[in-house]
Amino acid sequence: WVPWTHRRLARHSGYGAGIDSPGWYGHLFGAADRPIERWMTKVAGLLREEDRFVSTAHVIEAVRLAETLAAMRGRPLAGLSETTDAVRAVMCEGSDVPLALIQDRLVVGETLGEVPDSAPAVPLQRDLTRSQRTLRLKPEALERELDLDLRKETDAAKSRLLHRLRLLSIGWGEPAESQSRSTGTFRESWRLRWEPELHVRVAEAGV
Repeated sequence: WVPWTHRRLARHSGYGAGIDSPGWYGHLFGAADRPIERWMTKVAGLLREEDRFVSTAHVIEAVRLAETLAAMRGRPLAGLSETTDAVRAVMCEGSDVPLALIQDRLVVGETLGEVPDSAPAVPLQRDLTRSQRTLRLKPEALERELDLDLRKETDAAKSRLLHRLRLLSIGWGEPAESQSRSTGTFRESWRLRWEPELHVRVAEAGV
């Protein structure tokens, strides 16, 4: 069993049975109450992270517009097309450029699924899962930076785990230039990104 990402479930990735917007449907599944309001809040948060000015008033107006469009189109609830049109008009000032980011990060998304503990797995995979939980080093599909202080026991253990995986050609982490101003040798920086293929690498390395 291999946990899959939303991006790999999307039809444009080449997955024939995929859908166009796994992130959107995942949101609807997890937000049974006020899904449109919660979606617009997510969109606003993403745009703010990209230094675009989006206020609470924008969110309220976008929700109203999406609901109005749904009513005009004879739909009981605003769908992805209505929310997208509303976001374009209210939060993006009519531009499609920010919509590409929303499509990539939210409509499709990079959520990584989970495999139940009862699923069959090679011993190496089970050992890796235990280490990830013990070290609180969660595998994530989105790339992120990890700065380690090797004087700390937990950080040193994380470093050993990442180096061992690299020796097994399991490229979860790649050494990166340190983000710290310190020039000491007791610091390490890593760039982490978990891909579904790495589960296959773990299985191959464990036999």
